[in-house]
Amino acid sequence: MYQLYLATKSRKIIASVLLLLALSLFLPVDLTKYNQESRAMYDRNGELLHIERNRHDSWMLKAQTIDKQFEDLLLNFEDKWFYVHPGINPFALVRALWQAVVHRKIISGGSTLTMQVARLLDPGPRTFWKKILEMHCALRLTAQFSKKEILKIYLSLAPYGGNIHGIRAASLYYFSKEPQFLPLSYKAMLVAIPQSPSCLRPDRAIKRANLAKNKVLRRIQQKQGEVIEALGETCKINVTPFVKLAPHAFRLYQSPKAILTLDKAYQSSVTDLLLTYVQKLPAPMSAACIVYNFKTNQIIAYVGGVGGVGGCHRLDGNDMCQAIRSPGSLLKPFIFGLAFDRGYINPNTLITDKPINLKGYMPENFDMQFCGDLTIEEALQQSLNTPVVQVLDQIGPGYFFDWLKSTKLEMRFNSSANKRPGLAIGLGGVGMSLLGLVNLYAAMAKGDLLKPSTHFWLSDTLAQTPMPDQRLKNPGIAYKTGTSYGFRDAWSIGYDSQHVVGIWVGRADGSPCPGYHGRQIAAPLMIQVFNHIGIDPILISQQNQQPNLIKQSLRFKSQEKKAFSIRMPKNNTILCVPEGEGFFLQSSSADAVLWYINGTFVGESKVAYKWQPKNEGYYQITALGANNEVDTCLVEVKREALK
Repeated sequence: MYQLYLATKSRKIIASVLLLLALSLFLPVDLTKYNQESRAMYDRNGELLHIERNRHDSWMLKAQTIDKQFEDLLLNFEDKWFYVHPGINPFALVRALWQAVVHRKIISGGSTLTMQVARLLDPGPRTFWKKILEMHCALRLTAQFSKKEILKIYLSLAPYGGNIHGIRAASLYYFSKEPQFLPLSYKAMLVAIPQSPSCLRPDRAIKRANLAKNKVLRRIQQKQGEVIEALGETCKINVTPFVKLAPHAFRLYQSPKAILTLDKAYQSSVTDLLLTYVQKLPAPMSAACIVYNFKTNQIIAYVGGVGGVGGCHRLDGNDMCQAIRSPGSLLKPFIFGLAFDRGYINPNTLITDKPINLKGYMPENFDMQFCGDLTIEEALQQSLNTPVVQVLDQIGPGYFFDWLKSTKLEMRFNSSANKRPGLAIGLGGVGMSLLGLVNLYAAMAKGDLLKPSTHFWLSDTLAQTPMPDQRLKNPGIAYKTGTSYGFRDAWSIGYDSQHVVGIWVGRADGSPCPGYHGRQIAAPLMIQVFNHIGIDPILISQQNQQPNLIKQSLRFKSQEKKAFSIRMPKNNTILCVPEGEGFFLQSSSADAVLWYINGTFVGESKVAYKWQPKNEGYYQITALGANNEVDTCLVEVKREALK
């Protein structure tokens, strides 16, 4: 009876142990090491563009696909019964043990590929108990993952010498190709190296690696023509440092909001083009470039900086595509465009380029000369300063600044409770980045910012801007140059019918570059980039011109007394307006006057017009007289609670 009790208890214990063993097979396998892939960036075609080491200071890329030829070589050499056994091959273990006893040394190993994966996931000293744990982990891997998934883990973690892990990292480093594009002999070498990665590194022991390669090929039973040819072939290495073609874009790529679709060919060639250009300039000058395809909404080249101290190929710490700098004259087209949209000017409007003094602001032209009477188009193409300041004074710098902010453009302006942007904003008195400016010009190129007629006029006008080399004709690139105060930043941004190219040239530390300005140094580089990617010209269309418009002189505000003016409200005043109430608009004219608020028509009156604001804020009030007289004023509306 006691024996029966013992037998029953033994069976329960055995059953419990077997049940626990079976349940333990579903304990999650720790894949931390497998998931610590090197941070990598790929271009729009899936090609590796940039890679950095992982937290263990290793190069490791996950295997994306498993080449059938490579898989056959690997399994034939390492584990023929891989798709049959449950992670442990008992026959291989018995054979290895028998050979070790007979020969008194290890002749062959009993590890399967799955057991090797277990060891790679949790490396440690090769002891008896460690072997038992590896066998248990191999069973768990088989229970939880498909055979293909286990193969991918092995091909991602296999050692290839030094800090190189995985077949992709090894193939790219030693042979400059993805593994699926390698010949049979090179694939065989990649199968052999993990057997002894320190001794078989092809960059240090190419002869031993070739012998090991042949050992792998001789295991193939049916030696066809390709195998025989591979046996007679001597593999050569082409060690290539891991690609770092986009260090600045790579950091931007880590942002969850970033949308980068670079093209490896363009990124590499544009980087080389900029580097060649900058090497001809005095050190430590640098250059940055963005190429944006606004038709597909793709940034295809992003070079944050080349050049610098000692001609360094890349400036890791200085992404000049995002650096906030003064844009110089790059905002002039948008000032003229906004004024055109609001009806202040037309293409044939005459304006006088002369010395001006607007509330103490006295801008001068770049060449310190004045041109007298000329059209708005000529003023834009020649990038004259006093005409654009007069136009900006007409529409209001605060209104223009608010309009820019509505485009979601990142700007830096040191504002305070009592300070609004002044007229200097039109000549670079606000901080912007190359990336933001390229996006702004792209919106203009697509026609998203201004009315269609304004968009056509601006594009046509800028596409007729003379080239930096006066001997050449503009091939259809609408472009604008800019130079910040003190020759610190030279800019050129242009677009054709498909691409926007933005160029910045200067010094990363913001120190002056005397004598170097946008038209002289940035525009030629922009033209080179356009020529490289191919120009899709903007076609100058006569129907976009407006020859029938009269040559109306621009009427801008001055310090002289005006025959026509806004009497109420006074300029630059704060109005406390209760909720639901309004205030009166009155001019000096006895005739009918058209009233505009922030460029939008609101009504007509002969004596006074009552207007009710919906919200607090800054408003520009414009009065248009019967004889095209114009006057404007700026007010700030604040709410006052009714008692």
